[in-house]
Amino acid sequence: MCSAELDGRLYYRISTAFHLITVRHIRMDRDSEFKAKLFKEFHNESDRGCAVLTVCLLEETLLKVFSKVLPGGEASAKIFMPRGRLSAGVGNAEALGLITEPHTTNIKLILKIRNIFAHKLMAGLTFESQEIKEQAIKLILPNFDGVSNETKQKLEISHRMRYMEVFVYALGNLNRLVLVAKKYPRYPSLPMFTVEV
Repeated sequence: MCSAELDGRLYYRISTAFHLITVRHIRMDRDSEFKAKLFKEFHNESDRGCAVLTVCLLEETLLKVFSKVLPGGEASAKIFMPRGRLSAGVGNAEALGLITEPHTTNIKLILKIRNIFAHKLMAGLTFESQEIKEQAIKLILPNFDGVSNETKQKLEISHRMRYMEVFVYALGNLNRLVLVAKKYPRYPSLPMFTVEV
């Protein structure tokens, strides 16, 4: 569980544990639908298009997270997640405790893969190109308990499938934050006063 979900405090024992189990169960159903929709959307996309569009979705969703938690809303969010600066947004989200490992590393690797695709336009790169594979193999897969060995093997062989699995995992985590995160409080300033000397 991430620190944002725990909000720095332990959940109240039994009633909160029941609530957490319920929320997790609902979230798993939503995550499956969400994942299926994303895979369908990206099915006919080129490898380059896939890499570029996934980063756009991560940026957009991280902006929503910041809008949700920062007292200044969207105006403050744009400072913490400047357009086209996903690495800065990830660093800010990590500093605020909104995302942790393995999401931080995975999003940085996704961005690195996108940059390789974007800056080597004429190289004919795919997810099976050596330069991309070297980065994709570093992506940290989510826990796949209960997943068939066949699927696990596909994730080891298909670098695009591995990339998409990790992307959906990271995007799902950010979308969960949009749902559960609470706005940071505004702290009032000390009252202004003058002291006579």
